[in-house]
Amino acid sequence: MEERDALISISAELKRIKFEVNTVLVRVLEAVAIYTEPGDASLREIVEIVAEHFHTNVLELKADRRPKKITRVRQTAMYLCTQCTHKSLPTIGHFFGGRDHSTICNAKDRVTIWMHDDDEFRREIELLKQKIKEKVDAD
Repeated sequence: MEERDALISISAELKRIKFEVNTVLVRVLEAVAIYTEPGDASLREIVEIVAEHFHTNVLELKADRRPKKITRVRQTAMYLCTQCTHKSLPTIGHFFGGRDHSTICNAKDRVTIWMHDDDEFRREIELLKQKIKEKVDAD
């Protein structure tokens, strides 16, 4: 996992200093970002499960649009990605359309508060975690 985080950091630094990133480097970084450790759900699987549950689609959750309904679902998906994988926050942010790690931290904090304040929402999160676990166990 540390190697993947290092590659993500390297990629961000290369972009910051306007280093010309070639296609080989991009493919390596993409491969690292989508690698799934044994026992983990993939980010794509999690987002697909969340999108289906909330009757939306993956493209909406990865888009820049910010309608309140989509934002809440997107933050829920981000939270579940932090809970059901060993992916770093920058990797999860990259998956969600290049968002910053702080966006993922914010989503995690918000969902935690919503779960504390709303028992029905907490049960939905538990149901989604169960669906994700079932998907991992089936694979």
